[in-house]
Amino acid sequence: MESDIFITDGDALMSLTVLSSHPIFSAFSTQSLMELISGGTVNSYHANEVVVNEGDLVDAVFFILRGQCEIRKHIVSASGEAIEQPIATLREEENIGLSEVGLFSSTGVRTASVVALLATKALCLSVKMFRDFLKDHPNAGETFAEQLDLLMRMHFIKSVAPFASISNQHIRLIAEQIEEESVSAGTTIFEQGESGDACYIITAGKVEISRRSGESRSKIVATLAENAIFGESALLMDAPRNATVRVIEPTTLLKIDKVMFNGITHQHVNAQEASMHLQLNRCRPLKLNNIDVYKQKNVDGEEITVLRNTELGHYVQLSEHGLFLWSLLDGELSINEIALQFFRQFNVFHVDDIASQIINLHNAGFIELNRNEIASPADETEVSLLSKLRKIMEYRVLFGNADEWVSRNFNRVSWVFYSKVALIVWLLVVVAGFASFVVHFGCTFDLLAASPYKWTLFLIPVFLAVLTIPLHKLAHAFTTKYYGRKVHCFGLGWYWLSPFAYCDTSDMWLSSRKQRVIVDLAGVYLNAMLAGLAGVCAWFLFPVYPDMAIILELFALSSYLFILAHLNTAVELGGSYALMNGLDKPDLRLSSIKWIIRLFSSQDTRNLLTWESIKAHYKEEIYWLITLINLFVVGTVVPYVVLNYLLFGLFGISNPALAIGMTIVVVIVSSVGIYKEILLRLSSKTIP
Repeated sequence: MESDIFITDGDALMSLTVLSSHPIFSAFSTQSLMELISGGTVNSYHANEVVVNEGDLVDAVFFILRGQCEIRKHIVSASGEAIEQPIATLREEENIGLSEVGLFSSTGVRTASVVALLATKALCLSVKMFRDFLKDHPNAGETFAEQLDLLMRMHFIKSVAPFASISNQHIRLIAEQIEEESVSAGTTIFEQGESGDACYIITAGKVEISRRSGESRSKIVATLAENAIFGESALLMDAPRNATVRVIEPTTLLKIDKVMFNGITHQHVNAQEASMHLQLNRCRPLKLNNIDVYKQKNVDGEEITVLRNTELGHYVQLSEHGLFLWSLLDGELSINEIALQFFRQFNVFHVDDIASQIINLHNAGFIELNRNEIASPADETEVSLLSKLRKIMEYRVLFGNADEWVSRNFNRVSWVFYSKVALIVWLLVVVAGFASFVVHFGCTFDLLAASPYKWTLFLIPVFLAVLTIPLHKLAHAFTTKYYGRKVHCFGLGWYWLSPFAYCDTSDMWLSSRKQRVIVDLAGVYLNAMLAGLAGVCAWFLFPVYPDMAIILELFALSSYLFILAHLNTAVELGGSYALMNGLDKPDLRLSSIKWIIRLFSSQDTRNLLTWESIKAHYKEEIYWLITLINLFVVGTVVPYVVLNYLLFGLFGISNPALAIGMTIVVVIVSSVGIYKEILLRLSSKTIP
């Protein structure tokens, strides 16, 4: 399509003739019509070129000056196939988009496509220009003017980021309900601190955004003009206004009230996500002052940076890219500006990844963001019964001064676990206990099957195994103290029906790689010690107290299964962290997932299987090798053996097929987490 900004005399004369023949313009003077024509353009279309598309918003009307066009509509044939059906032909002096009394479309959406059959020239008059013209020339009637006003509102709403992905039908419903306000210069739309009841789209004019911090004077932070939206932050988070908005020149606004806005964002996920991205990009992240920076070298000799929040005791490790990103967080640059600087430095442009890293730094307490700008949308169900139930079922309690009482108790018991003699003794207990467990494994279930108290004998060790969860975490804490590091937090709780314990050992990030691995494995080693102790005791109790021996054997079994589950690198537990620290790669799991996706999605896998590529990704290859071995052992062999014996011991059933079926379920459950993450990465637009 070619467009002529300056209309020739011949085109102007032809346009005047065409317009004069239309009923809507019959009452206009020649001077008025020439004024209207001068605001339009004459577009040239080649044969078979599309003039307008079915389903698009009506943004202009066309008058054919020369040539011929065909109207086509999408229909479904008798065979169920979607086809484009010609329904009419348009010739010179006919138009696209107008009826005799107003706009042809009553919905604001093109009801059909128009394609040029021959080389065609058409006068194009935009809806905006039409509406402005009618303000001075109301002769066309109120109906046409109202249609144009509705179309203009639809275009303004559609042009704003949060609403760009909403269907035209929904845009029309919004445009019909929205309020239009004309505001004079100097008017304050709302003040910082007021409750939010609406957001606004600027259709004409300008507004000024100012914000005050504490007792300081207000500072102008932005000036917004046509097609900008403001005021949505308070609606997204159901909080007071975070800024004051004042009109600096006569302005026209479209007002969307809170109920309508929340309805839009709840019904249209893309609108909600776009709103959140809009808020995030307005932020200018700022590094906090209470952050210490440490330099270290990893196993490959690469220099890494560790950040420590001195007040919270939180740590985060940064790569070269992360350190550069950290250097940009000066409170002056927006997310997009930071992404641009990142692109200039590394030739990589991933705004979403950078935004995600910044959010993580904020959540960990390393940078400052305006909370009003990035808060999640308020959910009316938060006060519901389900929300209250969730708070009860996801309860946790954190102990204050954790490092103090962990240090005190460590000094009392350290000789029992950490002296050389104690370590040798416990190693012998672990080996002897496991040997006893293996020897008595079969007869344990024979005795269980014959016992009249089988369910009691089964449930007691399961309960005892659950009680070892805090001890597992305490082992991490004590080992951290053994290496002279702090334990910032320790807590207990339950997540629905599963109890859990929490221990913050992030201070170990400043220790050596070997020490970090030992801390990661300290919990499972404690479980091995307890299982070994149970196995040794069971050895002596079988002849005299068989029921007690059964309880100890099943407790040992529960502990060994707990150990295998924690060593499974497919989930983010002790084994995964130990491997991550052992290979000195903090993002090992994520990096391995991305690598396997690239390997199987690449059309030319030969480049990814070269010796250089194999050496470059040996850490990811080690991760997948260990993970596959884990899934085979933890997910198939062990579950099959255990389930086969349990079915016999508890129910008297010896059915290998049933055990195999239950094993398949275990395999699926064991791998669902990593499979879900692979699918999530595959659905992502970028896999850097």
